[in-house]
Amino acid sequence: MDLDFARRTAAFWQWFAQNEALLADLAQNTENRTPADAAFIARGTDLISKDFSFRVSGDFTITFAASEDEFLFFLLRYITAGQPAELTNKWKISPGERESADRIFHYSRTPEDVEPRRDIYRGSSKCGGLITDYSAGAYFAAISRFGARPLFIFYFHDPDAAEEAVEAEREAVAAALAEEALGEENGSETGVLLGGASGGKCAYIDLLLYDAETFWPRAAVVLTQWPHLFFCADFKEGSPILPLAGPDTPDLLGRLHLLHLYNAHERITQTIEQIPPARRGYALTSLYGRALNNLDRYGDALAALLPLKAAGENDALWHFRVGYAYYYLDREEEAAGYLERAYALGDHDEATCYLLKTCQKILVTRKWLSAPIAANRLWPM
Repeated sequence: MDLDFARRTAAFWQWFAQNEALLADLAQNTENRTPADAAFIARGTDLISKDFSFRVSGDFTITFAASEDEFLFFLLRYITAGQPAELTNKWKISPGERESADRIFHYSRTPEDVEPRRDIYRGSSKCGGLITDYSAGAYFAAISRFGARPLFIFYFHDPDAAEEAVEAEREAVAAALAEEALGEENGSETGVLLGGASGGKCAYIDLLLYDAETFWPRAAVVLTQWPHLFFCADFKEGSPILPLAGPDTPDLLGRLHLLHLYNAHERITQTIEQIPPARRGYALTSLYGRALNNLDRYGDALAALLPLKAAGENDALWHFRVGYAYYYLDREEEAAGYLERAYALGDHDEATCYLLKTCQKILVTRKWLSAPIAANRLWPM
């Protein structure tokens, strides 16, 4: 079953409404039920998940039964809210005793790595099972069997910002998503905000989606309010990381950008080298040259970048990358020319200015040292 949780819930209530008369008869005759009656009822909840069941009783009460996992609080709440208006006057829903969504799981830890979620030092969640089972993925699998999708959105925060500022920005992004994309306050719920976390490199927003098809277009609009490149991944370690320019379609440039932020330059070159050079185009080849520079393979970087000269004539980044390679090959005169052009095209980045000034100093010193020594430049004996 490939339907998401929202559409499974809609299918269940449609089935219930179509079979309401028979279900009412079963509710009034609990003692005379047959295995065929049980199989009939199971066909209804199987529309949501085989991990789920319900029973009807004589006072027209619907009681759902499943495991005691905390995520079911959210799912049952959504199912209850989806009950058609024509059924609410007759049928009552008893969700059973479950943990309240108001219970928050707070956690803190020592960052272990720079990989997604491994840099977290503090966070909170309404679904602690997802946090504690992140590596194993069993909790993620249990939720997924209902068609719901636990995931997190993340972005690279300002590395110089104070912890309070990082958390304030993350909370602002989360609040906007909750109101405008998840629809938690306006009756068009597409999911629920579970919590968030702050890490040494990234800020994380944890979600449980019921209706991903509706959520993503809304989220795309919301996230334009911030100057970050956002990514998402399923709530299971090792899941593919996708840029939110297209959450359901891998965006190669977005993936390479993420690898660059994690200093995974070898993986960048390996990825691009799988594409024939003739098919890489300007953008991929320029990124390939950048990765080669970062691996100290300056000659290879020039071999990749110099054929792009015509296309890169007005690209400050291309000039910087060529100048960078020449600089570290101790070819300062050639480096200076490209760095000067990068600066003229508007690249006033600290690295560009530093390399350019260093080249100019080296060239001036070299010129002075190579000039003939005139008699009047000699110190008197």
